[in-house]
Amino acid sequence: MVIPYAVLSLLGMAVGVFGTGGHRFKPPWGLVCVFVLVVSAATLARAWKSWMGLSVFFGVWLTIVLLLYFTKGPGNSVVIAGDGLGMAWVLGGVVAAAIPAAIPRRFLGEEEHDWRHARE
Repeated sequence: MVIPYAVLSLLGMAVGVFGTGGHRFKPPWGLVCVFVLVVSAATLARAWKSWMGLSVFFGVWLTIVLLLYFTKGPGNSVVIAGDGLGMAWVLGGVVAAAIPAAIPRRFLGEEEHDWRHARE
């Protein structure tokens, strides 16, 4: 019962780290690619474990991204710069992770469809 949430936590960590590393690659295409990565991973989390899965993925993803944003390295170096591209990654990633919340349940298989009434 804990294993799926551990996997979603690892997915949130991986997407946060890889997205942070890739958001500056050939602007704006790197940013577009990491947004697609966030939307697809968040959709997987919601389809697999419903709202709790999406919450676990999003919480871990946001924690990793904010940790990388606020942590300063040696010589005050940063991983996510506070410029437009860095802020687009942080804020746009939050929006991208929230998109699967708007997907109707029937598209994700969260409820059974009664085919007996489909002919009526």
